[in-house]
Amino acid sequence: MDYFNEIDAGVDAVAEASILCRKIQRSLNRFPSLKKEDLSPVTVADFASQALIISRIRKRFPTDVILGEENSILLRTNTEYSKEILFFLHDHMKKISVNDLWEIVDQGKSDLASTDRFWVIDPVDGTKGFLRGDQFAVALSLIEAGEVRLGILGCPNLSDDTLGPSFRKGCILYAVKGGGTTIKFSEGQSTSPVFRSRNIQANAARMCESVEAGHSNHELHEKVLKALGIKNRSLRIDSQVKYAVLALEKADIYLRVPRRNDYREKIWDHAAGAVILTESGGKVTDLTGRILDFSKGKTLEANYGIAASAGGIHDQVLTAVAHSIPLS
Repeated sequence: MDYFNEIDAGVDAVAEASILCRKIQRSLNRFPSLKKEDLSPVTVADFASQALIISRIRKRFPTDVILGEENSILLRTNTEYSKEILFFLHDHMKKISVNDLWEIVDQGKSDLASTDRFWVIDPVDGTKGFLRGDQFAVALSLIEAGEVRLGILGCPNLSDDTLGPSFRKGCILYAVKGGGTTIKFSEGQSTSPVFRSRNIQANAARMCESVEAGHSNHELHEKVLKALGIKNRSLRIDSQVKYAVLALEKADIYLRVPRRNDYREKIWDHAAGAVILTESGGKVTDLTGRILDFSKGKTLEANYGIAASAGGIHDQVLTAVAHSIPLS
């Protein structure tokens, strides 16, 4: 299957949502974030982006199942907040009501047990970075038979500061399993293939890790760096932008070590980024070397943590992890 129609629809949806989220990010002082049950923040952008992407995918693939990170529970007790979301959606989704908004957002509450094909949306991945005015991603992926077939990452704030003087601000990366990774720049329509063919020495690698220490264990990361002989300072970036940075050769290792042994990663936090990095020549497994299994529902239940690398050093990274980290 070539997935041309899915790429076309998905890239257009992510591009539109990325523009919308950047617009909202510039107005953050107007809109406080809300707290979900797990105390993580959620913003106007999360709900607006999810509603927009769902509406665009539904238009092209009306029978496809969609799983989104957000739901309307908080919105149904906060009508004024819902109206603020509609304010930003006005130019994209005309003539929808507050009730329409709630229903569209909840179309991402899918039961995955009865389907072999479904889309996964993380409408604003890296919400804390988004709130700081920093890096975030808009992530969309398509999973079939437990495998990620298509991944799309909108990275609206990737800029010269991170990727060098020739890089224009904002991009979308997308990949099809077996078909490689492509980058599309926000300025204009130019696209380029992305592929890491150069092998590196493990001790010359650079790690990319979460800004928030609560998202991963920085102390254990330091032990892995020491085991590999790495002295380069780690690059700290929010969200699945880390996968993009590895694919674009600005870092080489990304680890996610859970703070609790019983924690399992959410599929929307890794599906798009994992296929993009893999198709660009990198490798992604869990911390024990197992391939990521997206067939278990909303979490990577069969996996523990994340180990991603590029430059041909994955086996060395896993060995350093095994020597440095107590794995469950």
